[in-house]
Amino acid sequence: MWRGMRYARSRSSTSDCRSSRTSGARWSRITVHHSADVEDEGSFGSLGETVATLQRIQRVHMDPGDPSHGWGDIGYHFLIDPSGRILEGRQLDWQGAHARGVNNRTNIGVCLLGDFSRRAPSAASLDSLQRLLDDLRERFDIPATRVLVHKELVATACPGPSLTAWVERYRKRGAPRP
Repeated sequence: MWRGMRYARSRSSTSDCRSSRTSGARWSRITVHHSADVEDEGSFGSLGETVATLQRIQRVHMDPGDPSHGWGDIGYHFLIDPSGRILEGRQLDWQGAHARGVNNRTNIGVCLLGDFSRRAPSAASLDSLQRLLDDLRERFDIPATRVLVHKELVATACPGPSLTAWVERYRKRGAPRP
C-alpha cells in the first residue's frame, strides 16, 4: 500500500463539497492531468502555498457562474505539487469532474500542479505520481494500460508532452503492482 506523504482532505484546507453523484461503480481507469497554471510555477515552498492553490482551483471548479464548471467540488481526486506532496481533492466516494461527461465514470483523476506544455514535471512529483498510480492500481485492480492522459479522452493538450511521454513509458513498463 501507500508509502509516502499523502495529505487527507480536511475542512481547513478546502471548502465543503456539493457533490451529489457517487462513483456508483468500481474504478476502472486513472487519468493524469496538469493544472496548466503558469502562475503556480515556483510557488510551492510550503504546504500552505499548495493548499492555497488547491483552494483557488476548487473555487474555479465550483463557480456556479462559470458555464464550463459549476461542479460539486474540485474535479480531481488527487493533486501532486512539485515537492511531491500528494493531496486529496475530491473523495473517492464521488465521481470526478475532470475528463468531461461520461469520461468521468469509473475514472480516478490525478492532477500534477504546474504547466507542463513546455517543461517537465519535477522528479519529486513524478516519483509521487509513480507511487500513487501503483497504489491506486493495486487497491482497485486497474491494469497499467488503463492509466491514461487527459488528451486521450478529449481534444486538449493536457497534460503536455513530457508528462504524456512519462505516462506512456509507465504503461509500457507495465509498472508491476507491488
